[in-house]
Amino acid sequence: GFMRQKIQDGNGYVELSTILQFNRIRALRCRYPAQLAQAVRKSDMLVLSEDKTAVKRDLTKAPMEETDSLAVAMRTVYVEGLPLTFTIDDLSLFFSRYGRVRFVDLPRHPETREPRGFCFAEF
Repeated sequence: GFMRQKIQDGNGYVELSTILQFNRIRALRCRYPAQLAQAVRKSDMLVLSEDKTAVKRDLTKAPMEETDSLAVAMRTVYVEGLPLTFTIDDLSLFFSRYGRVRFVDLPRHPETREPRGFCFAEF
């Protein structure tokens, strides 16, 4: 697919400018490579290139075999009935009491961008 080709072409890296074009990133109002680079620095799974223009998976911390769909499903929880004021950071902090949080997905309504009151947390 598209990303596999980008990763292959970039010797494991994907340009931040490519990622900034993704709808999910745009929905977060992330417009500049420096914003994205700042977020990547907080990740346990990603590393920036030396020139800070590209990102790749840190295979020592997040080996590929850990990301297959069955493994992800086995360590993902679904939570509903969340207050609409909760943010991804709030949820990550809350769930961190129970283990290392790899990812939190907080779906939003397409039109209003309001949280839908549920999330998926991956450990």
